[in-house]
Amino acid sequence: MRAGRLRNRVIIEQLVAGSPDVDGPGEPDETWTEFATVWGSIEPMSGKALTASEQQMSEVDVQIRIRYLAGITAKMRARFGTINYEIKSIINYNQINRELLLLCATGVSNG
Repeated sequence: MRAGRLRNRVIIEQLVAGSPDVDGPGEPDETWTEFATVWGSIEPMSGKALTASEQQMSEVDVQIRIRYLAGITAKMRARFGTINYEIKSIINYNQINRELLLLCATGVSNG
């Protein structure tokens, strides 16, 4: 892996279950906390426009490439700037524990 390609500072966050309380609209109380901050590259893979309830929404699929980091799961999310990426799948590239590909989505349900 060439380090020059890893130019984006990506924050991996994990969901911390809050108290059994609920917030104003009745959603469970939940908090995202930082698991790790890593250098990565964010590469768009595809995008699609959806129409639901007469509202136009878009969803973008991206691939985030990072150095291998143990402990990342699909229940986590990645954040770059103000954009949250829902991790859909994690691939240990070539199965040699050097590089991870995080297949992510953002847009319709971005955590």
